[in-house]
Amino acid sequence: MSERTAFDRAQASDAYSDGIERNFWHQARGRIVTRLCKPYRAEPLLEIGAGRGYMLHAFQERGWQSYGVELSNEMTPFLPNLPIQYGQDAFSLSENLRNQIRSIGLFDVIEHLPDRVAFLVQCRTAFPNLQYLYITVPACMSLWTNYDTYYGHYLRYDFSTLRQEIEASGYKVLFMRYFFHALYVPIWLVRQLSPKGRNTEYKPPSGINALFHKLVAYYFIAESYLLPGIIPGSSLLCIAKPV
Repeated sequence: MSERTAFDRAQASDAYSDGIERNFWHQARGRIVTRLCKPYRAEPLLEIGAGRGYMLHAFQERGWQSYGVELSNEMTPFLPNLPIQYGQDAFSLSENLRNQIRSIGLFDVIEHLPDRVAFLVQCRTAFPNLQYLYITVPACMSLWTNYDTYYGHYLRYDFSTLRQEIEASGYKVLFMRYFFHALYVPIWLVRQLSPKGRNTEYKPPSGINALFHKLVAYYFIAESYLLPGIIPGSSLLCIAKPV
């Protein structure tokens, strides 16, 4: 990863303002992803592109030994004791630490990279004892909006495009599914009908709105149990291993 792939100050502020962990999306994503990764658990986990640590915290709450690195210096952890190194390229970590890592989390990271295959190959070679990759990405090019442009996305994925990049990088796909299914329709409608597009600045919910977000998060967690993963959603999860 290079400096130009990291969030600048405006992007970091718009996406990760204090209290944004109460947003339904962050609450639900942490619960959904940690549950689905559990059968493929391998530790220690290194989260590359950890941001303010929302996903890292979700894994730590479930007892995972996990650490994070984040290329941007424009962020701080949303909790003070989260083990995240800022301004740190994962591939510049000490050889000793890289040899200890058994799994890598890339949660809404690779869509920001111009050469995803080269990056994933480097993950495989720089971390020689890697057992699993856990990857989430924005899904469905039919949902492409100004939001994707603003946050520096190169694409949104479907099963085929993600599998192609994973396999071209020297991994085998073990598990893949869409989630956040119910978000597909409102995002699609915004794309079709709103001249302003999607909102790119997120305000943290508070008061009764925070309770609403918690209820919405519970809905999406339940949805991930009840709906088949083949039904398109706004996000896509893939678990893969080196071959």
